[in-house]
Amino acid sequence: MVKQIGRALLLVGWLTALASPALSRETVLLVAPPFSPVSHELRQFLAELGGARYDFVLVNQDEVLSLESQPDMLKGARVITLGVEALQAAATRLEDAPVLAMFIRQDQYREQSKAFSLSSRQYSAIYLESPPRRQLNLISILMPQARSVAMLNSMNAKTEPPEGPLKVNSYLVSDAEALPRLLVRALRQNDALLATADPSLYNRQQTKLILLSAYRLNRPVFGPSLAFVRAGSLATTFSSIGDFSREVIEALEFHDQHGYWPKAGYSRYFSVAVNRRVARSMSLNPPDDEVLRHELERMESQP
Repeated sequence: MVKQIGRALLLVGWLTALASPALSRETVLLVAPPFSPVSHELRQFLAELGGARYDFVLVNQDEVLSLESQPDMLKGARVITLGVEALQAAATRLEDAPVLAMFIRQDQYREQSKAFSLSSRQYSAIYLESPPRRQLNLISILMPQARSVAMLNSMNAKTEPPEGPLKVNSYLVSDAEALPRLLVRALRQNDALLATADPSLYNRQQTKLILLSAYRLNRPVFGPSLAFVRAGSLATTFSSIGDFSREVIEALEFHDQHGYWPKAGYSRYFSVAVNRRVARSMSLNPPDDEVLRHELERMESQP
């Protein structure tokens, strides 16, 4: 029944696209998980930014196989995938389509690129997480007295310590049982903790342990996401749906001009979030979020 509904919705999307008076618009397929509210929000943003040139059609990732029977729909269409499973579906079923992957971490995209031997001209990605260097710059602004930062790595997703204004000491967490003791050592040996987008470390089960340990030792945590800041991390940079939408439109325009995607990378558009309550508890008085964002943009513009 669910698949029948999915096919019906897909058919409606095709018919709407074909019946549109703006027939000159190029079709861009948004391959997304079923019943995903964020995919509809993204489509709305994309339509507002690029609706005059592109027709964004939502496709259930479980229904990608049905596209093979619609050659007119596929001809010349570019594909935006939302998440790992959507990328896998496109790589398996839409072998000739240019694909831009979204809502995927850097380590996940590298893993899928290797598994499917993805061409760098046909495939690219906008990574979900913020670049570690940007987070490191944020730490240097909010803690000018800091000298070193701790970064935890798991066996599943190893992040290279970023180069920047602070020394980054990496600690490898072999398993969940080793985390508490290693975390305390890392916090004591450094001025702050740089949290990365590693779900095996920074998840609901570990959040309380990490934040409480940092609070007891008076060490701030930076990153990895807006949700983590709301839970008790001091600050983070993050990209919103609107930020990602701007990146997608610019990537499509780049593809229009060059015939291939820009190199996979992090979003250049971002915001800053600071937990003011945590800042006060650490006797910090950070500037406004917009002031911080502009300063980070200035730092990134320097060679």
